[in-house]
Amino acid sequence: MPSNMNNSRTNWLLAFAGLVVGYVRMHIQYHRYSFGSFREFAGHWFAGYVAVGIGGGIFYASIGPLMRRFHGTPIKGNATPIDDALIAWCLAVILCALAVLLLADMGAGHAESLGD
Repeated sequence: MPSNMNNSRTNWLLAFAGLVVGYVRMHIQYHRYSFGSFREFAGHWFAGYVAVGIGGGIFYASIGPLMRRFHGTPIKGNATPIDDALIAWCLAVILCALAVLLLADMGAGHAESLGD
């Protein structure tokens, strides 16, 4: 696969992970399922995008050399390609954000029914 194609997929996954994180944060913070305006949407998405990107960089710096063992193809040197680390990070972030969203909704529903 060409390097540009893999990098493009990584960027799209990073943008989607930022969108998921921004949506979950907005839902938990404001208890709404929709954004009030495009400006609010763009702000939450950008904040999530930056947070996921910085977290991915920290993840790569800490686990990059160790990921080489779990990678299926031989890698030159001691480094793991940043694209592989970012893909793993983004998928983990998306799954965790969706789990937080589901648990937040489930907890709120049960708390209201047990309130008496």
